[in-house]
Amino acid sequence: MSVKEKLAQVEDKVAEMRKILKDEIQPEHDDILLLKFLLSHHEDPEESATWYRKAMAFRKENSSWLYAEEGPEEEFIRSIFKVKDGFYSSDGEPIMLARSGESLKLLRKHDNVVEIMKKFERWSTWQKEKLYQECDKLTRTTGLLHKMYFINDMAGMQLWTDLRIAKGIGSSSKVSEMIHPQLIEKQYIVNPPAFIRIVFATVKPFMSKRMVKKVVIVNENNKRTIEEKRTIKDLLGFDHASIKFN
Repeated sequence: MSVKEKLAQVEDKVAEMRKILKDEIQPEHDDILLLKFLLSHHEDPEESATWYRKAMAFRKENSSWLYAEEGPEEEFIRSIFKVKDGFYSSDGEPIMLARSGESLKLLRKHDNVVEIMKKFERWSTWQKEKLYQECDKLTRTTGLLHKMYFINDMAGMQLWTDLRIAKGIGSSSKVSEMIHPQLIEKQYIVNPPAFIRIVFATVKPFMSKRMVKKVVIVNENNKRTIEEKRTIKDLLGFDHASIKFN
């Protein structure tokens, strides 16, 4: 279904959302943005308006770094968290790849984990803002709603149940959900360790139910995913394991 067709279906709800917000809606914010909030919040105008207000307040309060050309503490964050973007699906949708197994090994060498996770949350939000803008541009070009994919490679991960890390991951996810409605399509976990259920159980309480539903664990050897009929290679067009990190 195209964005135009979906907007026609929820025309009354978009109008109701505009009525609730009145002059609070920024001039540059059109019905496509309001649609994204509606789709993210059960198509409920009142709930969507509440989250619109929260998102705009966050953006205003954090504009100094959210719209900056360079991410906050970019060099430091990338020295610990092995994250890379610049990949696209066959439909042109952005893909972010993270080596969480390697990242956690580096993170656990530091004592100030809570402080580092706060810095990561800010940097991650900045990074997703860039990808959100890419998805929005693609949506407006094609007339279809486009989202990003996240591939989490857990190869080499050691067992951990550190709530400081879990809270940081969950907080980062919730902030992005608040200001980036309809951003993430799926989050694939590849090379999951045998204790994946323990790790996921540690993080899950700090994630929204909506985000939990988007997590797909890829089966052994990165063949077919548990829930879908295509491989990660089908999505990327190449083997994600071949990507080198600096």
